[in-house]
Amino acid sequence: MSTAGRLLLATAAALVLAAAPAHAFEAKVATAAPADPKAGQHSDVKLRIELSGGQVRDVDIHFPPGLVGDPNATDRCTHAQFESTSCPPATKVGTSTTQATLLGVPQTLQGEIFNMQPRGAEPARLGIVIRPPMGQPIRLESPVTSRTTDGGLDSTLRDIPNKFQGVDITITALDVTLLGTAPTGKSFMQNPTSCGRAETAVEVRSYTDERAQARGGYDSTNCLDLPFRPTFEAVAGAPGQTARRANPPFTTVVGQSPGEANVKRVAVALPTALAVAAERLNRACPQARFEAGTCDALARVGEATALTPRLPAPRQGPVLFVEGAGLPDIVLQLTGPLSLTLRGRNEFTPTGQVTTFEGIPDVPLSRFELRFLGGFEGLLVASRDLCQGEAPQVTARFTSHAGGESTVTVPTRIEGCGAGGPATPIAPTLLPRPKISVKLGAVRRGRPSLRLRVDALTQRVRRVRLNLPRGMRLHPRTRLRGATARSKRHAIEIPTRSGGTRTVGLTLRSGTLTVARRLRRAKRLRFTVVVTETSGRRTTRRVTARPGR
Repeated sequence: MSTAGRLLLATAAALVLAAAPAHAFEAKVATAAPADPKAGQHSDVKLRIELSGGQVRDVDIHFPPGLVGDPNATDRCTHAQFESTSCPPATKVGTSTTQATLLGVPQTLQGEIFNMQPRGAEPARLGIVIRPPMGQPIRLESPVTSRTTDGGLDSTLRDIPNKFQGVDITITALDVTLLGTAPTGKSFMQNPTSCGRAETAVEVRSYTDERAQARGGYDSTNCLDLPFRPTFEAVAGAPGQTARRANPPFTTVVGQSPGEANVKRVAVALPTALAVAAERLNRACPQARFEAGTCDALARVGEATALTPRLPAPRQGPVLFVEGAGLPDIVLQLTGPLSLTLRGRNEFTPTGQVTTFEGIPDVPLSRFELRFLGGFEGLLVASRDLCQGEAPQVTARFTSHAGGESTVTVPTRIEGCGAGGPATPIAPTLLPRPKISVKLGAVRRGRPSLRLRVDALTQRVRRVRLNLPRGMRLHPRTRLRGATARSKRHAIEIPTRSGGTRTVGLTLRSGTLTVARRLRRAKRLRFTVVVTETSGRRTTRRVTARPGR
């Protein structure tokens, strides 16, 4: 071969070798398991991700359904505290160990994980503080979100540093331990209440945009050791809505105690005295419109409320009547940090109508309330006078994620019989109170603005009264729509439409209030808000608001 030919061949070989990567970017989940694999245990959860072939930039962790943490187990580290690396020790919920190479030398960096204030609608956020042997701490935030499909949790890390004090650093392994019990003594992590394989999926991306996936897990055991004793209540009727052919409201409530296996399936059998009214069938929302989120208002037939110990406030959402394979289905849409859509299948049986919800996520629910509207909006019809004869019997059949079964049959409590007053909701003293907020602005300039918001968590609101602090009152020329001002008592009455409402809001623009000079210097102003619900229950709360500039 000529010299030119040998040179051409050598050049081509060099180009081929240069084009071939030395090592593909890879990930491996070496460990993804709690220290104690028993179902429902509050055990430390360990996760180890091993990396090779590149510098990791982003990590997405998809925990198995049922492996959940309780963000209410500790106080939340504020964003200001996190940025100053001063999260209180009581907010610590885990530890981390990062293995890396710096200038070819292996390094081990220890870190702590804190329970942070969430941002936006996310249910939780973790803050990771990594303390290298020298230099400033490295801070990373990891939002935690809930999957709408199975209720499982996803945790993400973005823009993981690839340089330390200007020198390239390559992470080779990430070790994370989430505590089963927080420093407060309260339980933080909880294992799934189901048995079988529980896998964690990990997706990683490098700084050169290479991607890799890996999975790892463990076998959950001892499911049948968990107790399973769900409770069930039913109430129907209201004044004027108990007669034959009436459309009574109907409410069911499911309750569970801490430590039980979570409900996976429930089938509720209505008594023959109650059934879906035939003339209501044409209200069902077509499936295409449901998927597009454009259902008619008539398709809304009720409301659902879920109370979980994992969140400080209940989750709520509408109940829709949607076309199904046979009879229309009942679809629940819970919104908020733990969003969830559940579809209930309706069918007729010789003993009455049965509604079955399957695939309920493995998430602890201390209370779940399903309320069907009555009257013109009502879905159900009474086949007899509900106030006559024995109370209709309702049966609920439950299946847990652990495989346990329970059947509960209860008499329906009928409201609205006789000459009594308004219907009394189920255990009104136990239902969550309304959520109230007051925000102020421009107080120090002497032209305050005010925004009041009341959100009913269970019952509807009939009336709201806002008592202003002494030294603040409505300007004499102020005219309010839908509200009655009583300036002598420094109070604003806000009535609602007949039947109540779920949300009450009042906005007073700058200049509609007068404020004394002594209040302009106050650090906080205190308001008294009185909320009256349609059941007659009254909530009085003193709300503190910052004055604003």
